[in-house]
Amino acid sequence: MIKKTIKSKKGITLVTLSIAIIIMLIITSTLIFNISTGTKVKALNDMYHDIEKLKDKVDIYYSKYRSIPVVKTKYENIENIVSINPNDNNEYYVIDLEALENITLSYGKDYGKYKSNPSKTLTDLYVMNARSHKVYYIKGIQFDHQMYYTIPEESTKVELSEILKLEVIGEGRDYTDVQIHAVNKMTGIKKVTLMIDEQPYKTFEYNTNQREVKKEIEKIELTKEKRDCYFRIEDEENQIKTSNHITLGIAVSKLEAGDYIKYDTGVTSVGDNGIVMFRVLYPENSEYGLQIISDKNIVDVTLGGDTWGLARNSYNNAIRNLNNVAEEYMNEKYAYDARCVGSIPTVKDKIFVDKDKGTETTVVLPPDEWTSYTKPFEWLSDDTGCYDTDDNYKIDEEALKKANIWITQENYWFASHNVYASSSYMGFDVNYANSTGELHSGGVCGVYSNGDVAHYSDERGIRACILLKSSMIKITKGDGKSPETAYVIGL
Repeated sequence: MIKKTIKSKKGITLVTLSIAIIIMLIITSTLIFNISTGTKVKALNDMYHDIEKLKDKVDIYYSKYRSIPVVKTKYENIENIVSINPNDNNEYYVIDLEALENITLSYGKDYGKYKSNPSKTLTDLYVMNARSHKVYYIKGIQFDHQMYYTIPEESTKVELSEILKLEVIGEGRDYTDVQIHAVNKMTGIKKVTLMIDEQPYKTFEYNTNQREVKKEIEKIELTKEKRDCYFRIEDEENQIKTSNHITLGIAVSKLEAGDYIKYDTGVTSVGDNGIVMFRVLYPENSEYGLQIISDKNIVDVTLGGDTWGLARNSYNNAIRNLNNVAEEYMNEKYAYDARCVGSIPTVKDKIFVDKDKGTETTVVLPPDEWTSYTKPFEWLSDDTGCYDTDDNYKIDEEALKKANIWITQENYWFASHNVYASSSYMGFDVNYANSTGELHSGGVCGVYSNGDVAHYSDERGIRACILLKSSMIKITKGDGKSPETAYVIGL
């Protein structure tokens, strides 16, 4: 009986001990968990308190000095904090703690090291974004399997491009309508000044208590003097903000004969990847529309042939063939039509209606001044089959000389026929200007009074004339007065 009692008591003691041990383990693990969690919560709260202090101090500093207290060296190690605030730009700076009075922080111990030797490897730092003034702790605090770098808060994206913006809302032939968007939510707008080429163009005054978006529309005449355009806001604290810049086009009607203009031919083998220097030949208000001509020869073309038949065919088709070559440099983005200089420049329905036209009558031999004549061998008729002289070139010649763009120091074809006759020879030539500006004719084929025939091959350059889409293009750059400041066109 005594032994049984003793065994029974021993058994109860072991069970009780086991339960007690289990309970103690549970309590201990809970205490460890709570202590760990509490430590992390404190660390997170310490960071929050630091940031709140910094924000208050920075606000005071900014209101006094109108700048933020930061170390001027840009902080580069921002991989963990980019885009937390949608209004951040890409400029982050370490807060200059020495500039803030009476501040004690739990973190930011690397500040002294960074100020003496800026390094992106230092992370126990508080930084501020230059645009949003948002404060971040680079090292971060981990809590509940997540890293925290700043105080969580909802931030709405403020598009500065939308609240400080100058926008073209209407374009005419001679005027552009621009709309001014301006806002200042912190202090009232005092005035908005529209600036053109760094000079005040028009100022709009506001009451200083206005804080909503302000919009103004201004019609600006397109002239050579009015180009770079932006606006500036002055608020009631005399702070200045500026909008985006836009380039006002020049009205196409303002272009003058002789002005330089860069034209994209679309043919990359010529000029600067297709861009060739041209001159204005006929301004837009002329009866021929806005036409430009290459400042130099754009390509060389050979006329003539190694037989009479080939040479005559080249002569008869010279106007059309020269125009066809010029058409290769017509960029349909900017131009309606193209031709070789010297052809008829008349425009109708946005094309050159008579550019391939010459005199349709052919020359019949012998001319009156020949005292004798032998018909060339195998000729069945005295009709040469060669077109007679035309004076198509004279319209362009007058315009070229008036604009002082006739002489190029190169020889270039005019798309125009010329028949030359002497007492013993009749030549069928194509007109050209020589390097000194004299008008000549290049021989293509001919007939002698003794019945001999002649044929030649002659190479000269051509200057392409382009009929621009004046109602569509815009002049976006330059003043047209020199090759260096040539106008640039766009759509």
